[in-house]
Formats: sequence, C-alpha cells, structure tokens
Amino acid sequence: MDNTPVPAAVSQLLQQWKLAFEARDVDRLAALYTQDAFLFGGKPALSAGRRAIRDYFDSLPAVVLRADFEQQCSGVLAASVISTAGFLSFRREGGLPSRYRLTLALVRIAGEWKIASHHASPCPPEPQPTEPA
Repeated sequence: MDNTPVPAAVSQLLQQWKLAFEARDVDRLAALYTQDAFLFGGKPALSAGRRAIRDYFDSLPAVVLRADFEQQCSGVLAASVISTAGFLSFRREGGLPSRYRLTLALVRIAGEWKIASHHASPCPPEPQPTEPA
C-alpha cells in the first residue's frame, strides 16, 4: 500500500462531507456514500446502506457547528479503491472539540469517489503524567 498525501479528488470528497455535515444536509451527506455502504459513527449501532446512513445523520443533535479533518493519510489499494485514516474534530458552540479517529474506504464508481465504509471512534484521553511515589 502506498501511504501518500490524500489525492485531490479525495480531499474534495472530504470537503463536500464537511460542508454537508455543517449544513445538516442529510440528503447531500448520504449521497456521498455508496448504496451499500457501512457506517460506524458515534452511536453503538452499525448503519448499513445509504438510507440507514441518512437516518443516522438525521438523528444527530444539531449542536455541532464545525467539522474539521486533520492529519489525513491515504493508501491506494487499487486504481479505484483508496483507504484513508486520520482524525475528525467536531466543535460545538462554547465547548471543547470532540476528536475522533476516522478511517474511510473510498471507491470510484463511474468516475466519482464515494464512501463505501466509514468508521469513527472517539480518541482516548491523553495519559496524565503520574507523580513519582
């Protein structure tokens, strides 16, 4: 696997995701996923299929003002398959950001990149230094 910076087409997809998420446009968000995509988000259940993914996003509370992708890396698995990994931070008004680890599997269908698999999990807290006994 070739670990390279995220290709421009993938960066554009991530930007489209960010804009749709921040606008709470669940139809536009769902359209970024394949018909048979999987999503593990911030809830315990697996969302399978574009309709379930749309419903997942529609069920989220409207408290997030910003979503920012950070430190995204990619691996080209095949000509039309890319794996990405990095972080996604959500910012709420007056609150601290919530940071998630994010992996995506992207596929190119008819010349257009779509998300086939999406997994996000909260970053564990940073270890606190301990004082010597």
